[in-house]
Amino acid sequence: EAHLERPEGQIMANQVYAVAGMDDTRTGWEEGLDERFAYGVESDGSEVTPWMSETNRRSFSAGGMVTTVENYGRFAAWVARGADLPPALFADMGSVQIDLGPRIGWGIGWTLIDIGDRTVLYHGGGEEGTRTFATVSPETGDGLVVFTNSSLGDQAVYNVVAEALPWGPALLNGLALMEMYTLESYWESINLASELDLHLNDIHHNPNKLPVILLSAKHLLVTGSGLDPAEKAQATSSIQAMIDAVVQDQFDATGTQELAGLIATPNEQGTHWFLRTDVTDAELQEFLRRGLELLEEGP
Repeated sequence: EAHLERPEGQIMANQVYAVAGMDDTRTGWEEGLDERFAYGVESDGSEVTPWMSETNRRSFSAGGMVTTVENYGRFAAWVARGADLPPALFADMGSVQIDLGPRIGWGIGWTLIDIGDRTVLYHGGGEEGTRTFATVSPETGDGLVVFTNSSLGDQAVYNVVAEALPWGPALLNGLALMEMYTLESYWESINLASELDLHLNDIHHNPNKLPVILLSAKHLLVTGSGLDPAEKAQATSSIQAMIDAVVQDQFDATGTQELAGLIATPNEQGTHWFLRTDVTDAELQEFLRRGLELLEEGP
């Protein structure tokens, strides 16, 4: 805005919406939108009023686009075709600029996920009462856009992705790794030992929730256990071996479910899992034993 001396919404309208054919998209709230807006619901069923409608803000980047799933599908298709960018810049958009960990990185404006035979672009979002998902494969030109108007929409997203895309399951595995890498970076920057109760996190009910559950066991359960220093070191090493195996897709879905059930439990809606706060040292040891056993058995 400062450089071009125009509001962000105007810049987006001219350089993105018009070019991509997004004729039913705007930045910020306008009169009349309340009659068409898909108001969201919280997990308890209560309606969520969009904060942008209350503030009537017209220019802001994060969470400021009001669009339809059809229009955003046009945006995704435009990106798949190169987004009218110079070839070198489009290549940079799909190249890792920040490496999060094996198979996951950030490009320019997108998360990049290695699904085995190619790298795909991913972007997701969520405010109260909203969960959204978009993915594009520039190599093949296919992709998927899913909008939900619920704080519990992640489960619907995961189900659609798994069924609608041939490479959906591989993408969901990548999303699980992305969540694990992001959490690990955060946890390594704080003093977990003094604030364990604050970080007994909820875990998205991604079909492959094992990466975050293993990370939680490594950083939270082992740290807070009564194991002696040598046992903690061995436990941490065992969990890291399992994490390395997860990155290589060496656990099948049955093993993932079994291990998750040993130290975590789903909520009533079945949309999230929570790390149990009452895991005993004996249960933790059994989790480690069974995990290493499944690792030896292979997928």
